[in-house]
Amino acid sequence: MSIGPEMMFGVQGHSEEWDEVLPAIATAIALPCNLAIFMVVDALRRLIRNGAALPFTAHASSPTITMPRVKAITTGSVPSFLDVILNFAESDTTSTLAHQDTWLAQIKRRPGGRLIMYGDDTWLKLFPGMFDRHDGTTSFFVSDFVEVDNNVTRHVPEELQNDDWSAMILHYLGLDHIGHKAGPFSPYMIPKQREMDSIVKQIYTAMEKQDHLASTVLVLCGDHGMNDAGNHGGASPGETSAALTFYIPKISPNPSL
Repeated sequence: MSIGPEMMFGVQGHSEEWDEVLPAIATAIALPCNLAIFMVVDALRRLIRNGAALPFTAHASSPTITMPRVKAITTGSVPSFLDVILNFAESDTTSTLAHQDTWLAQIKRRPGGRLIMYGDDTWLKLFPGMFDRHDGTTSFFVSDFVEVDNNVTRHVPEELQNDDWSAMILHYLGLDHIGHKAGPFSPYMIPKQREMDSIVKQIYTAMEKQDHLASTVLVLCGDHGMNDAGNHGGASPGETSAALTFYIPKISPNPSL
């Protein structure tokens, strides 16, 4: 299974910057990864320091809001500004990607391909009927920093024990909500980042220790960035710079955390 930066973020063309990291990407993608865990959030540096992760800063084309960005992440295409309107339409069903070529559809078509998703219910609107198990949360209650993420995390331990899925998507909203309500320098931000760190550590430890997760790649990314006021939607450097990291135990020179 190949999930590269170009397909995930709609990177156009080729540049010298990519030349410098392509050997590392080629090494990672060439490894036999039969499962994928796709986690949408910001954070985390320890695995990068240990050499178990390949870090990038991806360019998120505007409009930098969730629905267009999820479309870009799953199709590799550049979103349109019509999606800005559709992003706020709770009942919208016209933006479905159920019949388009996405990496989710490619995984689903494989023999035994099963998808699960927990988090932002934008995924359920874009991919109706695609997920074998799911629990969506709305992204519009921005005052909620806690339950919106707990509702995702409560599923993680059980799903890490299950061996019947091909890809698991976790879309966390807490950091985004903190940015909107209190800004990126809020005292709520560091505790939330530590919370996300602990979740990634839990996932990565399971990937190292459990046989059925031995050939798994963890993709950690942001669907967009945020500006100094904690907002997003535009084309400023802060809004269009999104974290993108591939965590693969097999490339780690020091696999223990």
